[in-house]
Amino acid sequence: MPLPTSNPFSVLPEVVAGAGITAPALLARVVAESSQAIVIGEVKAAELQHIMHVNPAFEQMTGFTAAEARHRQVETLLAPPDSLEAWLQIAQRLVTGQSFTLTLPAQRRDGGRFWAGLHGYSLRNEAGHATHWVLTFSDVTATHEPLLELRRSEERYRLLAENSYDLITVHRFDGLCIYASPAIRSMLGYEPEDMLHQPLESFFHPEDCIKARRVLERHFHNHPENGFVHRLRRKDGTYLWCETISKTTWNIEGSQSGGLIAVTRDIAKRRAAEEDLQAMHALLAAVYDAVPVGLCIVNAGGEIQQCNCAFAAPFGLVPSDVAGRPVHGLLPPAALLAGTRDCECTGANGEPFPASITVATLQAGAVPHTLITLADQRERRALDTRLREAQRLESLGTFAGGIAHDFNNLLAIILGYASLLRQSAPDNAQIGVYGDTIIEAGRRGADVVRQLMLYANQHEPFLVSVDVHALITDLLVRTTPEWPNDVRIECAFNAPNATLPLDSEQVGRALEHLLRNAREALSGPGTVRVRTAERTTLPGQDPALRWLQITVEDTGRGMDEATRTRMFEPFFARNKGPEVRGLGLAVVYGIVRAHRGVIDVQSAVGRGTHVNIYFPLPAAPEVAVPPPTAPVSAPHPHALVLVVEDEHDIGKLWLNLLPAHGWQVLWARDADEALQLYAKHGDNIDLLFSDIGLPGIDGWELCTRLRLQRPQLPILLASGYFKPAAKAQAALADPVVYVDKPYQPLEVLAKMSRLLGLPAPPAGG
Repeated sequence: MPLPTSNPFSVLPEVVAGAGITAPALLARVVAESSQAIVIGEVKAAELQHIMHVNPAFEQMTGFTAAEARHRQVETLLAPPDSLEAWLQIAQRLVTGQSFTLTLPAQRRDGGRFWAGLHGYSLRNEAGHATHWVLTFSDVTATHEPLLELRRSEERYRLLAENSYDLITVHRFDGLCIYASPAIRSMLGYEPEDMLHQPLESFFHPEDCIKARRVLERHFHNHPENGFVHRLRRKDGTYLWCETISKTTWNIEGSQSGGLIAVTRDIAKRRAAEEDLQAMHALLAAVYDAVPVGLCIVNAGGEIQQCNCAFAAPFGLVPSDVAGRPVHGLLPPAALLAGTRDCECTGANGEPFPASITVATLQAGAVPHTLITLADQRERRALDTRLREAQRLESLGTFAGGIAHDFNNLLAIILGYASLLRQSAPDNAQIGVYGDTIIEAGRRGADVVRQLMLYANQHEPFLVSVDVHALITDLLVRTTPEWPNDVRIECAFNAPNATLPLDSEQVGRALEHLLRNAREALSGPGTVRVRTAERTTLPGQDPALRWLQITVEDTGRGMDEATRTRMFEPFFARNKGPEVRGLGLAVVYGIVRAHRGVIDVQSAVGRGTHVNIYFPLPAAPEVAVPPPTAPVSAPHPHALVLVVEDEHDIGKLWLNLLPAHGWQVLWARDADEALQLYAKHGDNIDLLFSDIGLPGIDGWELCTRLRLQRPQLPILLASGYFKPAAKAQAALADPVVYVDKPYQPLEVLAKMSRLLGLPAPPAGG
């Protein structure tokens, strides 16, 4: 039988067996007595129609009466504005005959909201077409709101976990991970699922595994929260420094632990900063202990809190012995006043020592402290003493240089005219003897002048590459065989590199003086030692230089301080004996200074003498090579020599001597006169022989001007001291030869002949 379309209750049989009640009446009673709200409507032409019937539970639940609900659309009646779309989807389901169960927000007549637990279905005829729709629902607000809040809370926590830069993990108490936040990607390079069901130890650095197990055990022994620093392995195999805070979670009953939640933070930058800070603290502590100035911090009570080694050492103590002592027990009261002052302190064994002390207040926090710096002045005063000695020797050197300059000219006159005297009386034997005596005295005087020049640093060293060890060995072989048998000689060559540019003749002379001095210091049996070593630094010298140290020491009688301070003065040690002539150790001082070296002497009466010489070791020694003499083509006899000499007697010497050997001569008393003579006789002049120290224009400038007119003019230059700077600035090209004053006339004639390619004059005179 087809179902009526006007009454939904007609779908039941006409009579309920044994009840005597018609089906529509029974259905109406069921609907009316139901505790759930029921809404019934029609479906026509595949469209949801208005409400036909609502039960009393609906009226009570929503506040709408049956009359108000009838002929309304269910979505416009119950749907809140923000949920209308969801209710329209319900209508679509009812039209298509779908049954459903869901929970949606609903709105009462008074505007109040509640959560409705909905169940919807359609009634169909025999043909299977939906004719009516039924919607039953109940108020589930009391149960649904907590679930929603729980869901919202879970979403918030998940949002925090998934957007946190820190790694959040959840673990069981067996250590297996059951959750890892996405931060694991940026922190360790893993995907969250890579960590799931993995033991903690598989990610820790092996050295941190024991620490991790101990933290896990603490969670079982009433320590619900723990933290520790460790390293985690990245996916690329490297390790990251992290800090993890873990907390125990509890189950619903709260009686036993359910697992762990851990928050792990990347502390690599913090760790690096801490390591840098620790390294800086360690460096500052090292600097604090290494500085040569004493540093001491005193608290408000006058007790020393800490000090460095340089502060404790002058008192014969170590810093740990000083801490806690009252500062006035070490320093005099006058030294504790603010400011800087010099005072005398009492050092180890009660010996006083000079010190410079500075007192300053430090305001670090609420309690002020006092910083005391102490500089031991013993070394500085010793350096000051040596500086005064060096200045005195410098003054003596200047004085000696002046004497040598004038003495050179006198000796040149003596030697020159003695030679003329010797040559003018070859048949008179007695005159010859006298002449030879004068010449020998002049030569000795010239040697003294050369020593004065060395002392005054006015004798340029001729530098060549010299093996100092070979030089010392050769010197010992030549000088020590004559020493007594009871004098012992010891050598220790410890310098790894003893080859450097030196004037071997000058340095050999200096070492010979030192060896002779050491031998004469022994009044009987004793030992003379010669040692070499390499030094990296010298006080007061360029720290970039390395030094070759040569030590000559003896076990002799030694010197007192007064003698030691004057030992380098010229002629101070001349009273040693008639066989010792010259300036002795003054020459050694000049030679060392000419080589940019340093000399230091340590001696005490009865304790022997130690002489240390230090020569700088260049990285790439430059060796001076004597320039070759350029040949002069087509020399002719009776060559014309232009002599430029301001000393009258020396000029007259060459006016007499040169013609006697077949030379022609022009004599100029200064550079201006020489330029005039050259302008007149330039084409005929074969050689220029000039002194350097001329009045007005000096010899260097004269040579430069003449070379501009005649680049190949042979030049012979004479001087008591060729200044290296002036020589380098003039840079005269060959042919040029240099001769030192005082000179032997035949030496000069030989060099003139070599310049012009003529045979040397015969020896004699």
